[in-house]
Amino acid sequence: MQKIRTTILVWLPAIVLTLAGCGGDISFSPLVDSDSGPVMMPAQPDQEALAIALWLSGELTAPPELYERIRTDLRTVRKNQRDTVPAVDLKFFEPWEPGRLVIGFDAWSYQLISGGLYQEWDSLNRHYNVDRVDLSMPSFNMLKLQFSDPLNPEVLAEAYENLPGVRFAVPNWYMGDQSMLLPSNPDSRILYFFRNAWGDCPSGCIHSEYWVYAVISGSVIYDGFFTEISSMPDDIQAGLAAAWDDYR
Repeated sequence: MQKIRTTILVWLPAIVLTLAGCGGDISFSPLVDSDSGPVMMPAQPDQEALAIALWLSGELTAPPELYERIRTDLRTVRKNQRDTVPAVDLKFFEPWEPGRLVIGFDAWSYQLISGGLYQEWDSLNRHYNVDRVDLSMPSFNMLKLQFSDPLNPEVLAEAYENLPGVRFAVPNWYMGDQSMLLPSNPDSRILYFFRNAWGDCPSGCIHSEYWVYAVISGSVIYDGFFTEISSMPDDIQAGLAAAWDDYR
């Protein structure tokens, strides 16, 4: 199933849980060293370009160069094409919540955390600048970490999953489906798939149509309109397949 921002849910084998319920919070003071902490984006970045750069890069923070390229590309495409193709105003929806991580512990470790006695994660929490621990899922020995910056949760999951007592560490996935922009970078260029979808959304849209663009040296390249994936050229089809593989 494709994941978007409709309802924030966490997927686990045989169970789907909302991140709500009884419990408490633990707060942290920001302790990231300025020389080793994440590189920050401009004070007021374009949130869509920031989200795309974070997702496409697979890095902890969105690379500024990639962010600026995407921001410029989208402005160029939309300025030049929206009068004839209104679908270019469709937005990207990240598959997970940036700066949030869901962690499941064994029962003993969760008790230690609840009592403020679990020290094994202290250095990671300081390094990545955790500012809140949401203990609202005690029945499942699960919690949600909130970070002060919009960090890539897939990178964070790799950092936390090997801590003592951790059963799993996963992003806080968004669930559902809808019309949206889906970017892909299978080679040196970035492909922008503007997807109009319908039929049983948001459970899982049955039908889709795509307008595909790229921007090369400041010029908009229109790669075509497609109602069937099988009718796409091989390189375009491969780019879409790669995007969906990463997004799901």
